[in-house]
Amino acid sequence: MFRPLEGGGIREFAEGLVDWAHNHRSTALAQYELMFLAMRRPALREDAELWYASLENALRNTALTPQKKRNAALAIDGLCLQMLWKHTPRTVDETEAALNEILT
Repeated sequence: MFRPLEGGGIREFAEGLVDWAHNHRSTALAQYELMFLAMRRPALREDAELWYASLENALRNTALTPQKKRNAALAIDGLCLQMLWKHTPRTVDETEAALNEILT
């Protein structure tokens, strides 16, 4: 789901998030619904973890320390929820700015 974030690829990563949250909204919502269902149904946890693993994997080749990668993944997850819930940030520029704050 998430494109790998390497080098100066924050802009491309932001483009992917905006596309996913706004143009593929039903897929994005389904991913979060799966995670919420997995909280009550342990049989779904492995499938739900695949989505989150893709986020962590996207950060794999960054210069961040392992702890900062985990924290960045949590912050990006929150950013995704905000994009789905409040439709903000809406643009690639706004999303890129938020990612720059998270990742630096």
